Amino acid sequence: MHKSSASPAPIVKGDSFGKFQCPKNQYEIDQMKGIPYASAVGSLQYAQVCTRPTLTFITGVLGRYQENPGLEHWKMAKKALRSAQDTKDLMLTYRRSDSLEIRGYSDADFAGDRDDRKSTSGYVFTLAGAPNRQ
Repeated sequence: MHKSSASPAPIVKGDSFGKFQCPKNQYEIDQMKGIPYASAVGSLQYAQVCTRPTLTFITGVLGRYQENPGLEHWKMAKKALRSAQDTKDLMLTYRRSDSLEIRGYSDADFAGDRDDRKSTSGYVFTLAGAPNRQ
């Protein structure tokens, strides 16, 4: 994917995921056998932990379908990889501050998972203001 075209965001409003996109017959299952879905999701997990916190949400969503991913899940994994390609030259920077104040923010949806109606939550912490994109 290192020569792929860039994607500005790993996920956008309106993107939909669910078990309805999982393979339903043997042909679809066989079609997914040669696709390195688990490897791609693992690579995204590594990137999000080490350098790309913006991939956290999509990585969590894609991880839900590790057992039986469909082609739509694979397309979204590739889109997330292209998003990482688009941001490879960006980094977190911090401005000089006399106060190393830590702030935390959290949010959650209510029963946003279409399959089992579980909620998804997230959080972010900032140090000395907010990280700036450079």
